[in-house]
Amino acid sequence: MDWNKIDLSIALENLGEKRSNALKVRSAELPLQTYFRLLVMSKVLKKSLGGMLTTAIITYLNRNEDKHDAMLITEANARGITPEELFQGIANGEIDL
Repeated sequence: MDWNKIDLSIALENLGEKRSNALKVRSAELPLQTYFRLLVMSKVLKKSLGGMLTTAIITYLNRNEDKHDAMLITEANARGITPEELFQGIANGEIDL
């Protein structure tokens, strides 16, 4: 994936007034033990719960980048476009999967 070919300005513009809330991802209800593990470790690490969730999401995306890129390539090839065009189209709300 060539991130230099991705321009998120249109995607951000399309969010409009919803932008500030859209960039704050919410989670489904966590299992009790998971919640308290997260809470305790946030205190041990002196981080907020939000900071812990941000780290978890970034870690997940980084660890799975190759797999996600392969999925984007497969879907893009099926549509006859580049993975960057697919990513851009989904982000802009122009392509619905």
